[in-house]
Amino acid sequence: MGGTLDYAGREFMKPVHIEFIDNTHWRWVWMATLLSGLGLMAFFIWQSVHLDHAVAQERSHISAIASKVDLPSAPAQTKEDPRWASMLQAAQSLQLDLNKAFAAAENIQQVGVRLRSLSLENSSTTLRLEYELSSMDQSSTITEALNAGYEQRPWHLESVKSTSTNGVRMVQGASMVPGTSVVYGIWSALMVDL
Repeated sequence: MGGTLDYAGREFMKPVHIEFIDNTHWRWVWMATLLSGLGLMAFFIWQSVHLDHAVAQERSHISAIASKVDLPSAPAQTKEDPRWASMLQAAQSLQLDLNKAFAAAENIQQVGVRLRSLSLENSSTTLRLEYELSSMDQSSTITEALNAGYEQRPWHLESVKSTSTNGVRMVQGASMVPGTSVVYGIWSALMVDL
């Protein structure tokens, strides 16, 4: 007996079992609730991924703008560092092959001819040789000697000048008589032609 007993031991209430909704209906309700919850959770996850991607794009955009703002503005006129130009000229000069030029200058074997200077202009890559000659007639033989071995004759005589000396000079151990004239000749060639 599943009821409640009175003082005499009799059962005066009977248990009543009432079902308002059938069990199969509850299963459908719980399944719909579960599917709705899973759908909402998937929607929120998708939204958070989409939102994170948008936030990352905005951060990169803001950092790009901030880096542009932080850059110091360049002055209107920038002066070039003279040391930079000098280093650039030195680097260009070091790339030139001067062996042929030195060989031409050293192979002159004429009596009374002395090399005074060798100069290289970086801007035009022009090589200049200045010789001291004993006479003006030697200028043509020096030109021929410099151009020996070349078909296009790169060495050109630029100038010949004669100066007189007022004192005693020593040239290769021999003293010259006072008042004699000294001849200077300048030859030039482009480095690309050598």
